[in-house]
Amino acid sequence: MSAVSVTDLSVADRNVGLYELLWRLPTGLVLDFLERASEWELRNALAERLAATTEMVREPMAATPSLRGDADRVARECAEYLLSSNATLGALMSQLEHGADAPLTVRWSGVEHLREAREGGRPVLVFAPHVGFLYAVPIALAALGERSSVLGGETARDVLIRVFSTVAPRLMDQVGYIVVPGEGCARAALDTLARGELLVMFPEVNRGATGNVRSATTTFLGRTIWLPTTAARLARMAGAVILPATVLPDGPRGVVVEFAAPVAAPADRHGDLPTSVWLFRWLEGVVEDRPHLWLGWTMLDTDMRVTPPVSASGAASGAART
Repeated sequence: MSAVSVTDLSVADRNVGLYELLWRLPTGLVLDFLERASEWELRNALAERLAATTEMVREPMAATPSLRGDADRVARECAEYLLSSNATLGALMSQLEHGADAPLTVRWSGVEHLREAREGGRPVLVFAPHVGFLYAVPIALAALGERSSVLGGETARDVLIRVFSTVAPRLMDQVGYIVVPGEGCARAALDTLARGELLVMFPEVNRGATGNVRSATTTFLGRTIWLPTTAARLARMAGAVILPATVLPDGPRGVVVEFAAPVAAPADRHGDLPTSVWLFRWLEGVVEDRPHLWLGWTMLDTDMRVTPPVSASGAASGAART
């Protein structure tokens, strides 16, 4: 049933024609329709998927010390957000595209940090984790007059390039895309920074952009994870400032675009690890503050999971049982 959803972001690329028609209408009218559609879908067409998604994210939440007592409620809120966030996201992009003041209240926070990072035309790597409306980060930058390229996977490319080009074509003209992993993706990312454009990264998982997949571990949300260091490595090689950024819900029909204080690139390769640890400490604080808005919960048990090594005796006994 999820394939027919109009608000589930994970199937948004199947509704390109619908979005192209819808977003020709006034943004407030479309948002009213999508909010009502979302309420109906969560009760009916997406009810089974809502339950399955809730359970899927509840497990890693329940294993997180700060959430164990509240995992059921937060998991439900997270699942609802995952399946219905497309309505507000589309409205935000449409509103920014047309320079309108409604129907959303958009608050900009830390724009001075962006200006500080860009001072003197310095290259900037935007550290945009899987929190809230992450796909809106390059659109928000474009609304501020900044051209960027996104370094990400094929799924994010399909949503950004296929779907939101129909919603915000003027702003999307200012956004490029580099698929990772892919031949030459690291070179393309460095070329983006060398041109003075911003490079936007969705950083939780290493995809091999700089050949450092699973090279270091750290503690994150109470467990040991593989620490992605691609952002720090790219910033070091390009001499780029790192700028943490999020776009988050902010009350009923409100959105806040936030830029944190910029972080200097590592001085040498020995700085890659401590810089990456600092960035993920920042992300940990964001997730603990708004756990229902982090879209990376399942990554903790997949891409980020560190599997304990099997001892020789354990391997032998396992083989004996087969």
